[in-house]
Amino acid sequence: MKEKFLKQIVGWMIIAFLISFSCGIFFIYKSAKEIMFSMSVALYFFKPYTVLTHVIFLTILLQGVIFKRINDELYAGIMAFFAITTAIIAIIFMIIPEIILFTLIFVLTINAYFNKELTWDLKNTDYISRIFAILSFIFGFWYLFWVESPVWLNAIFLSPLGILNSPTLLTICGFLCINKEPRSSKLELVVGIVSLWTGIINIIMFKIYVDVVLLIVALFLLIRIAYNLKKPELNQKQA
Repeated sequence: MKEKFLKQIVGWMIIAFLISFSCGIFFIYKSAKEIMFSMSVALYFFKPYTVLTHVIFLTILLQGVIFKRINDELYAGIMAFFAITTAIIAIIFMIIPEIILFTLIFVLTINAYFNKELTWDLKNTDYISRIFAILSFIFGFWYLFWVESPVWLNAIFLSPLGILNSPTLLTICGFLCINKEPRSSKLELVVGIVSLWTGIINIIMFKIYVDVVLLIVALFLLIRIAYNLKKPELNQKQA
């Protein structure tokens, strides 16, 4: 029991260090213009790949909506896939904060899956979680930035899903919103914090105002985590 507790403490310390380090290095590694340029180049080279990521996402999401039985492996797999592809593209273009954060999300996703903390049952999902999931999926798939005019049309299949941070985070948040209990507190907390951080930075520094949606969904995940932590205390008081 003591060994398990120590592992938990070490795990949280590593997570805290990685997030703090990646946030800190963001301000000293590259300027805002250099980061924007790197992201623009990444999207230019991987534009054909965006069509593939959209098709994969739609196919897997609809499979879970249409058929009664959701294949947990597919939903967890697409989360891990988008996280690691975003990390790999960040490695190619040396965007260090993205490398750290999306590799961390990938590892935590794999860990949550093997611990049976990534399972879905859409019929028994509450309406609030569904609303935030739909919001995440719409703006993750149809991300209104980084695409040429007409933005509304081109974003349908050319937005940087699985390539750049915000649409990838929105999609991962969407799957976490409808993930049923027991959930991975580590994964949800990390995704919530990273999404909140990314949304704030993108709005303030890069004027990407569509990331207001990312902020809203991130806050929902963080509030839900806080509520679930307090739930045992509330149950004890009622008893």
